Amino acid sequence: GRFPLAKGDVDFVRDSYDQLNETIAAAAAEADVEYVDVAAASEGHDICSGDPWINGDRNDKKSGAAAYHPTPAEQKAVAELILDVLEPRL
Repeated sequence: GRFPLAKGDVDFVRDSYDQLNETIAAAAAEADVEYVDVAAASEGHDICSGDPWINGDRNDKKSGAAAYHPTPAEQKAVAELILDVLEPRL
């Protein structure tokens, strides 16, 4: 597969990812800064999807994405989310 995890580890990784995002969102709220929810924006683009935003277990020569790293499509989507937050302030 694209992401070689033991079946029982999938839930652990997903829960860890959710906990990390919740911690970052809480820290942003405490610092009174806006949190950009990349996890919500990337739904349906997981590593096993038909349109993944995270590369699989090999470097992708076509996109330039390293193994287990974001693809250019993900980086563009994240940049657009950040610009949506920043543009009204510029």
